[in-house]
Amino acid sequence: MTLILSISTPHASVHASDRRVTLAGSGVSPVVHSPLENKTIIFLAADAVGTIGFTGIAFIGKQPTDQWIANTLAPQPADAPPLGTFAFGGRGLGRVKLRTIIWRLRNALAGLPRNLGKYGLTLQVAGYRIRRRRSIPFCIDIDWKGGAPTINGWMRPPRTRQQGTLFAQVGDGWPVARTARAVADHAEATGRRDIEALRLAAMDTIRQRAAETATVGRDLMTVMVPNPLISREILWRFEPADPHEAAIVGPNVSEKVQAIYSPWIITPASVNCPTVGTSGLTVGFGEFEIKCGNDTANPDSPIRFAASHQQRSRPPG
Repeated sequence: MTLILSISTPHASVHASDRRVTLAGSGVSPVVHSPLENKTIIFLAADAVGTIGFTGIAFIGKQPTDQWIANTLAPQPADAPPLGTFAFGGRGLGRVKLRTIIWRLRNALAGLPRNLGKYGLTLQVAGYRIRRRRSIPFCIDIDWKGGAPTINGWMRPPRTRQQGTLFAQVGDGWPVARTARAVADHAEATGRRDIEALRLAAMDTIRQRAAETATVGRDLMTVMVPNPLISREILWRFEPADPHEAAIVGPNVSEKVQAIYSPWIITPASVNCPTVGTSGLTVGFGEFEIKCGNDTANPDSPIRFAASHQQRSRPPG
């Protein structure tokens, strides 16, 4: 299980997700399989920019589910190494549009073995659709429980002011109205009136829920996607509950750093797989920049950026 929150406003979209993977144990409490699995994909399509998160089955075959989603969106040539086995590179989306992304995900879900349906899988796709010089917030849930996937959400221009702000959650959360109220209360407590207040509020709400259930973790990934008509700088942040250390060791260097885990970043031109490294990762395409918002660099260090592909956990059994 997990907990993912998506909040899309006329100014920016916020995605927040925990990173814990749990397995059903023999007792009442679930068993933590991995505390640091990625559940976030940032994508840039021909007519949209946004995020994808998921809750449900953690592995499809031998692949982590996020890797399966990435391969569904950006299938690689038969003679190329599979996504997830390297850090940078890979063939991107090309000129794929948002509707094609939704269609690919729905069809891939429909093709899964029906016996996996008892665990279920829900994908949440949120961000902005760029259409006729307008930027339209959207939030779509694709839910699969072994039969035909169902699609719910909003992709149309808002007709009222209330429709301009979209709030959604998937995973082991409270009832939606209670979660939305908790986010609003946390945002007000920050004393801010900007999108950063919503990001901090989403983090606080997930961690509040994590204190109540073992299926939700406290290490988080957040993504802020601004309305593309306002800004084209997308910021993602790894937000651990406690610092994570990593070591960079080489012939002329040996240094401990604060580890930063990255999400999938898929553009029309390339795919960047989840990595662990230092802050500083930036991926550009056209006028868009997808940047790490963590600032943990040591000004006295000669290392400006270092990363390697994240070794993923294996399915149980």
